[in-house]
Amino acid sequence: GYIFRSRPSDDEAASVLAEFVVKSHKNLALLAEDTEMPQGLADTFAASVRKAKITIHRETFASSLPDLVPILVKLRG
Repeated sequence: GYIFRSRPSDDEAASVLAEFVVKSHKNLALLAEDTEMPQGLADTFAASVRKAKITIHRETFASSLPDLVPILVKLRG
């Protein structure tokens, strides 16, 4: 049989997003839920951004966290 993938892999999507973002940003903040899929995307995105010599501040949060404001305040610091 045949198998068709209707969307790019997570690694491809994260790499393409990183290519787009580094064209217009020098500093980035990356917030990612502490579960497997978001962490995989974040790892690939962060690696691609670092190759472009862009500063990235990465924070992980629990999926049960009701409010991201404390993390945003920390990043804004």
